[in-house]
Amino acid sequence: MSWSSGQSHREIPMPAFRHHPLEFRTGRSATGPLTWGQLAIWDVIRWLPGNGSSLNSAVRRDVPPGTSLDRLLGALRTLVERHDSLHTRYHETPDGPRQEVVGEGEVDVRIREIGAEPVDRAAGRVAESVRALPFDTGVDLPLRPVVLTRSSAPVAVLLVVSHLAVDGWSLAVVGADLAALLRAEPLPPPSEQPLARARYETTDLARSRERKALAYWREEIEALPARMLGPAGPTDGPETELLWSRMESAALACAVRSLSLRTGAEAGTVVLAATAALLAVRTGEREAGLRTLVSTRFRPEDRRLVGAFNQSAIFRIGPREETLAEFVRRARNITLRAFRHTEYDPRKLEPMIAGIAGRRGVAAGRYCFFNDIRFAVSRRIGPPDPAAAAG
Repeated sequence: MSWSSGQSHREIPMPAFRHHPLEFRTGRSATGPLTWGQLAIWDVIRWLPGNGSSLNSAVRRDVPPGTSLDRLLGALRTLVERHDSLHTRYHETPDGPRQEVVGEGEVDVRIREIGAEPVDRAAGRVAESVRALPFDTGVDLPLRPVVLTRSSAPVAVLLVVSHLAVDGWSLAVVGADLAALLRAEPLPPPSEQPLARARYETTDLARSRERKALAYWREEIEALPARMLGPAGPTDGPETELLWSRMESAALACAVRSLSLRTGAEAGTVVLAATAALLAVRTGEREAGLRTLVSTRFRPEDRRLVGAFNQSAIFRIGPREETLAEFVRRARNITLRAFRHTEYDPRKLEPMIAGIAGRRGVAAGRYCFFNDIRFAVSRRIGPPDPAAAAG
């Protein structure tokens, strides 16, 4: 297991690029409020050091042999014009953050000649350097395409995207669309765009779901051990270090798969349950609470929506006198109930939590987050990870 700091960024040399302005035109110029999912990421990006550049995402697609640069640029143009979130800017206003869909403009395509360097190595190195650059989301479009060439012929394309424009699921949608365009395959009609989703969130149905979600969170937060609500250390300030861990283990992957098959629980639920149980034991509490990120794509219109769509679910569980399989099955049922209560305005949730914590004599502070990134790891930029493959 290795520990990293969200504030320490190692200096990454920037490769030399040629630049090509890619013009696009959609005729769809509009402004509107952020969706609940966009608002959640907007606030996180402003809370993180470095303007949230650590959340920038990247996807790679290899270019079929014989594809010309002009054809590749045409595929990129179609992709940009297809998904509004790829040509949207985000602004703070007196009425709160707003999104501006840009109807026409240019995307800067970076072109990098890699010579004899292996594509995997070049793609990983270039993607890391471009991802490290923060987006000025009020000025920049949230997309940086990079074309890798060998002897001037394109061999791979990288898309570096702000988390305000995509989550893990929609990044895969974008990657799949790009691959189809490069193969000259037809695409289905584009899905709902973020501004349409924002309009849905003003409807009676959406507000009803929000009320149920907030009521569920209130019930869970009131029952959560106070230690799971309060700060773990000194008051947050500019000097606060953000830490996360990463563990890679083929043995753990095999054990998780085995438990998943025995219990019928999804593999991510097995890891979530085990993490919560370990946290409860290590803190001496009867149970633990974790926030886990959920892609709230419950409506057919949202299944292929490209945009920031993740919101938090509250997962509360503790060990009992039961078998491991019984514990995992109980966790599966809790997880499903938690997932059903994840559609809400995050700026209503956080003050509610702070109020509950205050009444319990606790200053609401840090929380434990659980983010299942297996979906993203399976589409990583560089060579495949043996441990991930074993899972």
